[in-house]
Amino acid sequence: MWVRAWNIFDRLFFGPRSAGPGGAWAIVRVLRYPYAVIRDLFGGEINLRAMGLVYTTLLSLIPLLAISFAILAAFGMSGDLEPIVYEFFRPMGNSGATEITSRVMHFVDRVSTRVVGTVGLAVLLWTLVGTIKKVEDSFNFVWRVQHARSLARRVTEYVSLLIIGPIVMVGFLALSRAALANLPLHDVVSLAPLARWRGVGIDLAPYLMVSAFFVVLYMFIPNTRVRLLPALIGAATAGFLWAAVGKLFTNMVVLSTRLTIVYAGFAFIIAALLWTYFGWLILLAGAQLSFYIQNPSYLRLGLRELRL
Repeated sequence: MWVRAWNIFDRLFFGPRSAGPGGAWAIVRVLRYPYAVIRDLFGGEINLRAMGLVYTTLLSLIPLLAISFAILAAFGMSGDLEPIVYEFFRPMGNSGATEITSRVMHFVDRVSTRVVGTVGLAVLLWTLVGTIKKVEDSFNFVWRVQHARSLARRVTEYVSLLIIGPIVMVGFLALSRAALANLPLHDVVSLAPLARWRGVGIDLAPYLMVSAFFVVLYMFIPNTRVRLLPALIGAATAGFLWAAVGKLFTNMVVLSTRLTIVYAGFAFIIAALLWTYFGWLILLAGAQLSFYIQNPSYLRLGLRELRL
């Protein structure tokens, strides 16, 4: 049944008639891209890699935040790390996000004050380099890249990303807060014509930040040259899906009582695992879309091996 359905869609999107003139067929050619991404998701490879990255995230979350905490503490910005963690887990609902954020930050504080010395920092960095290597392997799979970075490039580029990334993210948040707290600017945006756009901008700011973060990942992580426009389109799509799926997931967690009844105190852990899986799935789907936009000749082939 599924094979017959995919064959029908294949003839519709890639058959001889799809190259015809007219606006309807132009729309069909545009719809090739989401169709190809959905087809690859049903193939299962991307799902398996997203599941594997959930396990990787569990291993690397505390070391990543501990290093970020240590770096930001040197600049006096360690207190800005907690809102970022909360923003990531916010789709779990206010109570679940608050609980897991407090526990994560408690672990991070213990690691930061007791473990992170010269040797401890080196061990954590090595753990995170191996973790980002697994992320790179998933992106290289999506981009059909056969060879990963060399060990020297991996260490230098990944460590640079781990050091610069938290500073840039927290600096962006600090500038945003400073702009909102600026009294002359606040008086200007409080005017009637701009007040509505101010509220819209505040609501869209987290999603724009997520999309900008995705652009950096799409252009930096794969071991190949990714053009800016495909990365922007893939990141914007992934950011929209992140927002939509996040709101849907929040409603599901808030309205579902069975999860709490069955798993009791572990319910927030199950919800965190599910949301982390959806996050990686959305991230990889956006990367797949970027690949197809930059390489449209692979749309019909997908992730299958070409057999002559």
